[in-house]
Amino acid sequence: MRPMQPALQGACTCYHFLMARRSVWSPLLLAVFLMLWTAGPAAAAGPTASVSLGDSFVSGQAGRWQGNSNDLFASRNGTDRACVVTTLGCRYEMNRVYLNGTAPPGCARSDVAEIRSARVDVEQTINLGCSGAQTRNIFRASNGGRRFKNEAPQTDQLARIARTRTVKLIVLSIGGNDIGFADVVAACVIAYATRARRCASAQQAAIDKKLPAAISGVAKAISEIRAVMQAAGYRQWNYRIVLQSYPSPVPRASENRYPEWSLARPLAGGCPFYDADLNWSRDSLVSVLDANLKAIATVTGVQFLSLRDALQGREICAKTSKLVDNANPPSPVTSEWVRAIGVNPILQGRGIDEEAHPNAYGQKALGRCVTLLYTRRTGSWACKNTPGQGTEAMTLSNVSSLPGRYRMKLRVAPRRVRAGRRCFRFRVSSGSQPVERVTIRFAGRRLGKTSSRGRLRKCVRLRARRYRARATRTDFRSASAIVRARRR
Repeated sequence: MRPMQPALQGACTCYHFLMARRSVWSPLLLAVFLMLWTAGPAAAAGPTASVSLGDSFVSGQAGRWQGNSNDLFASRNGTDRACVVTTLGCRYEMNRVYLNGTAPPGCARSDVAEIRSARVDVEQTINLGCSGAQTRNIFRASNGGRRFKNEAPQTDQLARIARTRTVKLIVLSIGGNDIGFADVVAACVIAYATRARRCASAQQAAIDKKLPAAISGVAKAISEIRAVMQAAGYRQWNYRIVLQSYPSPVPRASENRYPEWSLARPLAGGCPFYDADLNWSRDSLVSVLDANLKAIATVTGVQFLSLRDALQGREICAKTSKLVDNANPPSPVTSEWVRAIGVNPILQGRGIDEEAHPNAYGQKALGRCVTLLYTRRTGSWACKNTPGQGTEAMTLSNVSSLPGRYRMKLRVAPRRVRAGRRCFRFRVSSGSQPVERVTIRFAGRRLGKTSSRGRLRKCVRLRARRYRARATRTDFRSASAIVRARRR
């Protein structure tokens, strides 16, 4: 899969040297050769890993919170996971939640970020997502990428990971900041607070101008990921890319538990929006972005994970969820899965960065979506929650049969032979690249699997008849070729 490693190159050199001087061959030298031959590739492969790239929705911002409470003190009715209880009250340790010093206004990589919450069969989970990142922060520096928050572009970081680990899954969440998602939220909140005109029309016009460049940037981000993976020796079928969309942080007006002009909507609930702007955000903004991201996933041939409805009924102020208080402790079944917006959340968290983002429950739910998607090796899927149940009760529904299985081509030489024992060369490719570990069946026998060069050589005994050779591998469409054996 990867280029020959230095240790393996040295082993090959040693081998040719010893073969040229078989008179001085010794068991000790043979043992040294075998040790080099077997140790090189295993050390180079590294542990298996899943990696997330993108913005705050994948970095895990708001992971500090489990539900929303209006209590400004101590553990905020148990919703503040940064609280360490002492005899003097809470000591707030942000590094308990946001790992490696990334607490807001940093990259906000939380301990429950979806890539960490997902149960995927890998040895390491690596979160490169960063709050506030745009598509230009994904691209390689050599191809227009920009550093962000004192970190190298994310694909440059991915390149280093791909060389030292065996990357199996890459999850990408990007594009929201390119269209100014945070600015949209702020504009709608200000419009409601000042009783100005609804924000939908003006913000829709602004998004329409930014959307083409944003979606183009997402396509380039996928291309950049593939470029660094190819440079590290991977073929496209050695790993998977999942492009995900965004969930709505707010409910429709009809699903809001507070009337439009009630003081409870902005003060208690933390959802200061006009009814019209709630409906626009929930059913227009999120849906348009979802559709565009799905189109890019289809064009680029990556899996798509629609999160548009993932938080349905769990949004800020949703009728089917409750604020946390003494009578209603934090619960993934009853509490909100999104961080509230407004004065109270600012006073609790000392900042606005976390607002309108999936909280700890929301991140765990999205992690469950990734877990489920990983079992679907083809197609694109939408993830939803189950009303009245917790974060483990997420479900997938199919939204597209694309991407499908890879196509491959089988070549056999020779194709026409005389009956008897004959030797054949089997070669399997997909596009212009050889396909390794393909099972070859021929003449009623399983002959073996192709090498890293997509090749297999075997000898079999044939009668005078027509034979079909078949090549199979998981994630690929089977391929076949006909061989004819004639009488002697």
